[in-house]
Amino acid sequence: FCGSQLGSQRLFVVSGRESVIAAEFLALKKALFKVVNELNQTNATYIWRKLFLEEAHIMFPNLFMLVQIMFLIPVQTAVVERGFSLHKIIKSNLRNALKIIPMDSLLRVKLLCHDLVSFDVDAAAKKYVTSPAGCMVLNKLHRRVSQIEIGRLQDGVD
Repeated sequence: FCGSQLGSQRLFVVSGRESVIAAEFLALKKALFKVVNELNQTNATYIWRKLFLEEAHIMFPNLFMLVQIMFLIPVQTAVVERGFSLHKIIKSNLRNALKIIPMDSLLRVKLLCHDLVSFDVDAAAKKYVTSPAGCMVLNKLHRRVSQIEIGRLQDGVD
């Protein structure tokens, strides 16, 4: 991972510091053992959070870079599989001509929005009415509706 295979793209250089990293590793093992026994917990998130709060990232700077990378790399494919499953549902044989932008929009709505059952219509309407953009749209709509009513009355239509 940190070897010469990556060339100049290495995350950090360890040449000449192997003994420092080995000492950090042994000390980190002891700290991990201590925290696991204190918390009586084997969940990695809790353990590393406790170590971070105890400022272990200052005592083990080289190894904490690897820990940060470890938490960035996804270990489950469930999110990706869910995305492909929704893609298959949205882009069926009947809707196979969807372009990228509509497909992206539909996937975002499906992945990021909540169910309509729990959607609070009153809160959304109140937020829309109180926003400046919403007021402009409502005023334009009100003017158009008012013009329609006036037009109907002038034409003699009820």
